[in-house]
Amino acid sequence: MAARQLIAVPILLSTWGADYYGSWLLLSTIPIFLSTSNFGIGTTANIQIATSISNKQDLEARTIFSYAQIFILGMGIIVALSAYGLTYIFANNSTISNESSAIVVGALTATAFFHMAAMPLLGWWTGNGKPATGYQYINVGSIVAFAITIAVPSLAGNASALAMSLMIWEIIWLLSFHRATSTAFGKVSRPLPLPIQPEIIRKLIKTGIGHQLGTLWQPLLHQGTLLLAGSLMGPSGAALWSALKTITRSGNQVLEIICQSISPEIQIANGANQYGKIRKLHARGLFISIAISCLLVLFLFFFGPYLFQLWTSGVFELDPIIFRIMSASIIPAAIWMISAEIQRSTNNPWKLNIYSFVSLAIAYPFTLFFAQATLLPLAIATFVFDLALVMLIIPTTLRLINSSLYDLVFELAGVVQRRNWWK
Repeated sequence: MAARQLIAVPILLSTWGADYYGSWLLLSTIPIFLSTSNFGIGTTANIQIATSISNKQDLEARTIFSYAQIFILGMGIIVALSAYGLTYIFANNSTISNESSAIVVGALTATAFFHMAAMPLLGWWTGNGKPATGYQYINVGSIVAFAITIAVPSLAGNASALAMSLMIWEIIWLLSFHRATSTAFGKVSRPLPLPIQPEIIRKLIKTGIGHQLGTLWQPLLHQGTLLLAGSLMGPSGAALWSALKTITRSGNQVLEIICQSISPEIQIANGANQYGKIRKLHARGLFISIAISCLLVLFLFFFGPYLFQLWTSGVFELDPIIFRIMSASIIPAAIWMISAEIQRSTNNPWKLNIYSFVSLAIAYPFTLFFAQATLLPLAIATFVFDLALVMLIIPTTLRLINSSLYDLVFELAGVVQRRNWWK
């Protein structure tokens, strides 16, 4: 995502201008916040379906899939209708007209729920030992959506045209993904059994709410700081903050690939209670992510401010200190992201997301340090947030996999000694 934004941001800035692009960003926060109402059912169903399939419980997997689809799409309709009322509140100070704003929010809200409805399909590919193929479908959807994001503004399309185009593509992609999954593994859904199976629903909702907490704190961090930047410096300030986060977190794409690589193996190992294998995956993931993040920070410290000005065509003025603080936060972010993947992939999301809220509570007061319009307090708060998460998540993950800090150091030392880090 970050790598694609590196390309998209300068194009959107040049075609729409800073104020219009900033208004688009502010409007797009509404669907992100509203989409948190899905209770994390998509993520939970994905993992539970993978576990059921790997244990040859296909009927249970189909039941879980059916419940998840009905819940997600049902909530999507309710939330999309509610989105229009909130739109006009945000559109009052927007450079996008109220009518276009309603289309943007409605279409993007629907797009978000269509994407959630596709997540349980991924569980079929993971459970059948083909997670790479499932992620290929996910990546194709993202790549085409990115191409649409570039093409529509470049062809003089406005915000509503872009939002509608993204929604139409998401529908086409969801239907194609469903058909491909059914073709590969047979029928993936079933008529809901009567009487309703409350134990499946209860497990979906309980674990799903734990996962859903992640979609609550992440908007508070990302879209919340974007709104703060907009309130401090207007739409152009929101655009500046978005551009700054994009370039300083460009390496997150690599970290996401690492997480995607180890997640299916963690799910399978957890089902077989192979904690030794999970510990090795954790250590190797940490080693790779720390090494990559350190190289990125060094590069951004020396060349980042110049590249930022070149990338944005000199549209923004930014203090190099702010840029370097944001760059430095890459290292703690790399550590907690890999460690958090252990908790997510074993369907143990509660402590991870509760600690994330705690870290937000620690970080947000730093945004009050400066009265003048500057992004410095937001940069400091971001660094504090990442550092606090490292201190909270690492011990929790180690306890989850029956390990300790000493064992982790020992595993890391073993990784360094190996020539092939992934064997």
